[in-house]
Amino acid sequence: MSYFNFLKERYPVFFTELNGCGVFCWNGYRKIMLKDLSTAKHCLLVSFIAYHFCRYLVQFNCLREDRIKPCLIAALLHDIGKIDPGVLSIVNNGRRFTDAEKEKVQEHVLIGYRILLRYGFDSDIANIVLYHHESWDGSGYPKGLVGFEIPDLARVLRICDSFGAIVDPTRKSYNGERVVEQAVQDIKSKAGIWYDFELSCHFCDFMSKFSPHFKEFFNCIYDQEYTTR
Repeated sequence: MSYFNFLKERYPVFFTELNGCGVFCWNGYRKIMLKDLSTAKHCLLVSFIAYHFCRYLVQFNCLREDRIKPCLIAALLHDIGKIDPGVLSIVNNGRRFTDAEKEKVQEHVLIGYRILLRYGFDSDIANIVLYHHESWDGSGYPKGLVGFEIPDLARVLRICDSFGAIVDPTRKSYNGERVVEQAVQDIKSKAGIWYDFELSCHFCDFMSKFSPHFKEFFNCIYDQEYTTR
């Protein structure tokens, strides 16, 4: 069963929302799939988490319902800048980045921002992609924004993207049996430092309830049992 057949069968509301993101969105996602399947899987996983987290936030009046769709689109395309040949060659080299390589990889947010504007996406969505690596304490990139200077959905995506990166089974530190718990603890430990403190608390509570659904989709997208390497 493909990822999308699985979503259509098990998560029809999410599938419908995803399917309704528009031609430009799907053209962008197909470009990611053609260039790097690992990045495409990560983007789809992050979009799955971000969509459901946003719905959770709406319940607590922490987010307007009309902000869900922009976050979903931005999450699906947040790493589109990594299709840049100069960035992709570094990301896939399989070793620790040099300082120069790290700076080059960080350019993916600006590259992605420019791609989205060129595709005709509005600045709201493009800015989510541009700022999704900003940190609450100002230590992020590309501009070192602090606290509420960071757009609301960029702060949401920062958490979801980090969580998706921590649970990625291709990482050397991957521990299938306890990876969700480890990822939640990592988010919690950096609340108010890298991540919006209030959103972090909500995310940890959300994941305590959403974890079974996350694991189910994880198994499908990575074509493996969750607790195995």
